[in-house]
Amino acid sequence: MENSSKQNMEEIFTLLSQIKKVEPDEKLFANTLEKIHQKNTVSMFWVSAVACGILLLISTEFFMVLNKNNMNTYSKMIPETNNILYHE
Repeated sequence: MENSSKQNMEEIFTLLSQIKKVEPDEKLFANTLEKIHQKNTVSMFWVSAVACGILLLISTEFFMVLNKNNMNTYSKMIPETNNILYHE
């Protein structure tokens, strides 16, 4: 029993000794430092999209405030539903 475990260990050690060591790329450290110091920027597309959204919300609010008197006409167009189940 001991011989088989000893042989297994020797096989494992021989396989481990045959593994080649890997050398890192010469530019690895420089690339890592460059990525650390790189500034995160937001693209102009997203800046303009958010600005358009905010402008749309503000203009909608402005329109609703100016047309406050006409809100009654809008509410007349929407039918009221009767949700009463039983007539008492």
